[in-house]
Amino acid sequence: MQPIEILSLATDGFNAKLEKVTESDWMSATPCEGWSVGDLVTHVITGSQMAVALAGGATAEQLGGTPSLSLAYGDLAAACRSALAEQLDVFSNPELLDKTVHHPIGDISGAQLVAFRYGDLTIHAWDLARAIGADEDLDPDLVSATYDSLAPRADFLPATGVFGTGRSGEVPDDADLLHRLLDLTGRRP
Repeated sequence: MQPIEILSLATDGFNAKLEKVTESDWMSATPCEGWSVGDLVTHVITGSQMAVALAGGATAEQLGGTPSLSLAYGDLAAACRSALAEQLDVFSNPELLDKTVHHPIGDISGAQLVAFRYGDLTIHAWDLARAIGADEDLDPDLVSATYDSLAPRADFLPATGVFGTGRSGEVPDDADLLHRLLDLTGRRP
């Protein structure tokens, strides 16, 4: 699959979980330590906006800090759908995949940025589903692409501070790929 196809799957998957969020879910805890559902959705919005800015040539310095969004929860869902649609539209230009972007971690290719984004959406779709008690299944092609993108950096992931402690060492190699991906990213279902 092409990176934009994977990003499209991830966008659809996250939006499907977002549609199931009810008014009473917004303050629910997620598997992301200290984050409510509202915090997680805000993170997805700001990550998508950052990716669009980077694709447009912004540097890490120009991004500044993470903006805080103070929207009503209904508006937060709409803002998320809009940010995801804009991100998908921007990255539908295949020329961006070879472009160098100036990410806060350093210069990376547009293809790497797309992989970051579909990985973020995949993992957070599961987090969102877990938080609201929705179906936690994810598209198998999306799980495979995300796992393939992250697995080579398994030893580095815990050091980033965003993947918990990384692999637990308790999930066998023959476990289904979703459980191996969740474990790789510090989730303990």
